[in-house]
Amino acid sequence: MQLIGGAASIYGLIPAVEERVLHAIPSHEAIDTVEVLQSRTNPAFVSWKGGAILGILDISREAW
Repeated sequence: MQLIGGAASIYGLIPAVEERVLHAIPSHEAIDTVEVLQSRTNPAFVSWKGGAILGILDISREAW
């Protein structure tokens, strides 16, 4: 799971997301660990970059 946007750098957000996701998984699933990794890029700009890429894809041109 990757958190993006300026809110992704809020102190304590990663452990809180890991805990909530782990508790949301049904008990019959064989998952016992959830790990949110730190983004390798600045999380404040990832959504902007994704939006710029989306704008040049053929599928998005056809959707308009």
